[in-house]
Amino acid sequence: MTGRKTEHTWWQEITRSDRFNGVEWLLLGVSAFALAGALMVLTQVLV
Repeated sequence: MTGRKTEHTWWQEITRSDRFNGVEWLLLGVSAFALAGALMVLTQVLV
């Protein structure tokens, strides 16, 4: 990642990209949901 690129630019490029289609968005959502679930389970076990 170059210093010229800001966060704003890279996420705009990702959302604008043709490669980043509905399937990839779905996978991203599922993985985020799974990560959140695992984090909640981990906190329940530790506490």
